[in-house]
Amino acid sequence: MKNRVVGLLILILIVFAACDFFDSSAADEAILAADRDNSLDNDFWERKTTFPGEKRANAVLFERDGLIYYGLGHHEDDNALIDMWTYDPDTESWVELDISPPARGDDSCTIYEYNNYVYIVEGWNHDTVWEYDVDAASITLSTLNFSIISEEGLTSAWTDSLVLFGTASYGNYEWWSYSPSTESLEMTKESSLTENYGLRSPAFFTIGDDIYTGGGKCPVDQSEDADDDGVETTAVLDFYKFDTLTENWSEIASLPESAGWVGKGFAIDGTGYVLDEYGKLFSYSTANDEWTELAAFPDDYPLDYHNSTFVVCNGSAYFLRQWMGFGDGLWPGNFSGYLYKYTP
Repeated sequence: MKNRVVGLLILILIVFAACDFFDSSAADEAILAADRDNSLDNDFWERKTTFPGEKRANAVLFERDGLIYYGLGHHEDDNALIDMWTYDPDTESWVELDISPPARGDDSCTIYEYNNYVYIVEGWNHDTVWEYDVDAASITLSTLNFSIISEEGLTSAWTDSLVLFGTASYGNYEWWSYSPSTESLEMTKESSLTENYGLRSPAFFTIGDDIYTGGGKCPVDQSEDADDDGVETTAVLDFYKFDTLTENWSEIASLPESAGWVGKGFAIDGTGYVLDEYGKLFSYSTANDEWTELAAFPDDYPLDYHNSTFVVCNGSAYFLRQWMGFGDGLWPGNFSGYLYKYTP
C-alpha cells in the first residue's frame, strides 16, 4: 500500500512538472508572437527577414555596395563562429558566403574599415586581426596587433583616416585612437568614472570627420562590482565629440534626463541617433547641439547589454538583434537574428 501511495505521488509530481513545462513553452511562444505582431507599431520601424543562421552575439556587421554583411561572433556555448552572410535590402534575402577566416581563437569581434578593406579585431586579447578583402572574397591574417589595449572587449568607430576604439568592459574605460596609415596607437581619453568599475558600453556614431561617443552606464555604488547579480546601475548622460583631424575632445549636450542606458548609435545624413535600453530613440543635431526623442523601438528591451548592433544602408538604419530573450523561461537567444529597418 505504501509503495502505491509513493508511486501515485510521483505520478502527480510528473504531471504538474509537465504542465509547468508546457505552460512555459506556451508563454514563450506567446511572447515571440507578440514580438512579431508589434514589429510595425509606427511608420518609422519595419520588421525585415530574420537572419537564418545560428543565433549569436558579438558578431560583425557592416555595409558594402548596398549589401549588409554579417557573421562571426559566438554561439551560446561561447564557441567562436566563422560563417559570413550577406543581406540584400532590395530582395530582403540572406545568402551564406563561401568564405571564413582559416582559424579563430576568440569569440568576440569588432571591426573598422580602411582602404577598401574590413579589419576584424578579435575582441578579448586584441592580438589577432583579420584583413577582409570583400571584393576579392578573401580573409587573411594581418600582422596588426592591438594587445597593448589592456581592457577586455572593444567597440569601434572610424573615419577615412582614424579609428577610435573604446574598451567595452567595466574598469577604467578608455578611448584609443589608431591611425591606419602610420599604424600608430595611443590612448586619447579616459573616463572620469575610473574608481573601481567605472563606465560600461557608451554609444558611438560618426558624422564627417567627427566621432561622437557617450552614454553607457555605471554602478551607483562605485565600490561594487557591477558584474555581480543585484548590483544597481545608473545611466550615464555625458556625451563627447572627438575631432579626428585635430584629435581634440569637446563635450556636447548631455542626453535628456528621460534617457536610459544608451548603448548603440548610428548616423544618417549628418544626424546622429542613439537607442537606449528601453527602446527610446534620440536624435542629435550638430547645428543646434541638442537631442530630440523620436519614435520608439517597437519591441520592449531591444538592447540586452551591448550585443545588438546597427548598420546604415541606402539611407536607412538596420538593427540586428543578437542574443535576445526576456522573461522567465526564455533562453537568451530567442530573439537573436531579428532584423529591423529604421527610416527617418
